[in-house]
Amino acid sequence: VTCIFTTMAEPAPEQFCCPQCGLCFDTQADLEAHWAATHAPAEPSTPMYIWLIIGIGALLVIAVLILIVRTRRTV
Repeated sequence: VTCIFTTMAEPAPEQFCCPQCGLCFDTQADLEAHWAATHAPAEPSTPMYIWLIIGIGALLVIAVLILIVRTRRTV
């Protein structure tokens, strides 16, 4: 009984692939540099409730100015 098996001379080089765009790199450092440069997180935008508060404040200021002008008129 003879058993024959073969092995690879060298293991295949490990590839580090970007999960978002699919690019592959030789080292983890290259992948991290690519991720930081290309897929940087977006800056957070102003929440909608802040704009709502600003709008309500602007309307109240306009209403106060209109009331001041109307009460200064002579009838």
